[in-house]
Amino acid sequence: MITIKLKGIEASLENEKWTCKDKPLKALLNLYTYEDIEGYTPFPDLSLAEIIEKEHGAKIIKITGYPPYKKGRVY
Repeated sequence: MITIKLKGIEASLENEKWTCKDKPLKALLNLYTYEDIEGYTPFPDLSLAEIIEKEHGAKIIKITGYPPYKKGRVY
């Protein structure tokens, strides 16, 4: 799970689903999907949150559930 803060409001992302108490912010976040990620990523939720961070100035404040590292895999 990834938790971000944008304009003082927290939102969480897990399996491409956002949870947020602020409806306008949730609507904005739902515009972004895994299809917006370029290339392969072992942690698509983090990559999606990084897009929000870059495009809207959000801050990633908590990351849980990292995928297991695969020895020999080039990320």
